[in-house]
Amino acid sequence: MSDNWTWDHDLDAEHVVGGLPHEVMAEVERLAEQLTVLGRDAVGIGR
Repeated sequence: MSDNWTWDHDLDAEHVVGGLPHEVMAEVERLAEQLTVLGRDAVGIGR
């Protein structure tokens, strides 16, 4: 595998979450933070 691999495009935050209500973004951020705290144990969540 090449170390020179890159994305063909670099999406900005507006492209990814633009138009979503603030409450939705806040909930996604909250859940993502919980998953990072769980670390590897998060793999089994929802199974």
